[in-house]
Amino acid sequence: MREIDYHTDSFSEFYRDSRGFRIFTYIVILFGCIGFVSSSDEYLLIPKDEQGGVLWLVLLPSYMLLHNFLTDRQSFYWSIPVGVAWAILGNSLVLPFWMATAALLLSLLTQFRANLLWKALLWGIPLISYAAIFDNLLAAYPFYVVFLVIVVIARKMIVSSAHSITPIKAEPAATHTSEVSYKEYLHNQQIKQQKSEDENIVSSFRPPRDEPDEPQPAPKPEPKIVSSYRPPRDEPDEPKPVPKPEPKIVSSYRPPRDAVEDESPNTILVAKTAPVKKVFRPAKDDYAGLLLMLEKKTLPAAMQTELQGIIKNARMILTSMEEDPEDVKPGNAFLSRYMPALESVVEQVEKLAALESLSSSSKQAMDKCFHALEGLRSAFAQQYEQLQENNQLKFNVEMEMLDSLLKTDGFK
Repeated sequence: MREIDYHTDSFSEFYRDSRGFRIFTYIVILFGCIGFVSSSDEYLLIPKDEQGGVLWLVLLPSYMLLHNFLTDRQSFYWSIPVGVAWAILGNSLVLPFWMATAALLLSLLTQFRANLLWKALLWGIPLISYAAIFDNLLAAYPFYVVFLVIVVIARKMIVSSAHSITPIKAEPAATHTSEVSYKEYLHNQQIKQQKSEDENIVSSFRPPRDEPDEPQPAPKPEPKIVSSYRPPRDEPDEPKPVPKPEPKIVSSYRPPRDAVEDESPNTILVAKTAPVKKVFRPAKDDYAGLLLMLEKKTLPAAMQTELQGIIKNARMILTSMEEDPEDVKPGNAFLSRYMPALESVVEQVEKLAALESLSSSSKQAMDKCFHALEGLRSAFAQQYEQLQENNQLKFNVEMEMLDSLLKTDGFK
């Protein structure tokens, strides 16, 4: 099945980012449908007791076509020939219905997901209105033949275009990651991150090597004072045979050496209290800090655009989590799952960009990183929309599709 192809044109981004623009679009479609129905000549031929269902026959399919234009543009494009065929063979009031029917059927055949179930239920309302207004449904059998031919050709073209994209082979190192569960992978990632933080702290803390000029054993010559201090020898005229053992007292009395032994550990302790140069790294759950760190990265132009889009959508997710407590759990689950993958992709791009000349394998790796950034940007935009709609089922189903993409690219 294909992925949801959220487009990044100005209309689609403005529609997803602005709630006011979405409401304005719905109002424009409503009044446009009212004007279309009232100006149609076929509307006057319908009995008055059935004219109320004509608006539902036009309005709901129009909203469905808008949704297809935003999320599955290929199916929308293939519904246009169906509309042209019906405009030639049938009633113009039913044109949006048949276009929405073709787009919905193509989405179900090529891009099935849980979100399409409510659209199928919604499609039943205009179907009931169509059956109630037009009694002789079998009279348009030539159009049904054209409709089936177009749907079969469109499905074949969409599926072939999706399979024509060569899948990126995973690196040998990613084979083991694909075999373990997500919990084991997340646990291993946390262990690796903790080890890297410990290594950074240890490697930056080396005060003895940073200060090699401090001669700590300098006080050792001070014991010479003890050897020069001999008061009994200064008085040789006094015959005192008894004080001969007194040199033992002198040899046992060594205050300067005790002082040296007391001072030497103090000097070592002073050296150990040197400031530790700890490398700054945000905590694993400090998503705002991680986004600020990623925003300072400099990547190639195309990848920088994708990264900025990801950062923008991630900040909108954090804002949604702050405004709505129900978004905290799915938002944390999403960010903890894909922020490590985003960091891995950015680090790989920086390593490749630092090379003076790219070989064929390096170019393939750079393309792999670009496709991964595209998928992550689509996932972050989709997650923000999911939080706005509070649709947890759709979130679980479509995140599994992105997981398989990242595993294939070797970033998970």
